[in-house]
Amino acid sequence: MPGNVATATASLVMPLVLCSSFQRSERWKSNVNGYANGEHEAGSLVTNSRRAWDLTIPLAPAALAALRDFYDARNGQQQPFYFYDTHEGVYDATGVLANGRYIVRFASAWAHARQIGRQPASISLIEIQ
Repeated sequence: MPGNVATATASLVMPLVLCSSFQRSERWKSNVNGYANGEHEAGSLVTNSRRAWDLTIPLAPAALAALRDFYDARNGQQQPFYFYDTHEGVYDATGVLANGRYIVRFASAWAHARQIGRQPASISLIEIQ
């Protein structure tokens, strides 16, 4: 039927060395109206937040290369994958364990700066289910 979107299915699991480099945040969709007198009115558009993870630490060159390879294998932001939030549960490379597992996709384009030593990169993940 036109207009229906299939449920996202993941097949790959992000490697543990990369999972532990992300920090979780909660994102709420909201509507904010600003008025001429400087006041504003805000209201939530959703009842549940959407989890997101941002890369927070500079990576060693080998880890950065592994992240880039994983990003390319998922065609950037196009394909979902399993991500384990290591603060919630144990890691499972097969993706079978549900504790701490989320289906996510990359939420931003690839961006990083080349430096000597650890490489800072700017990338984030967003929960899609």
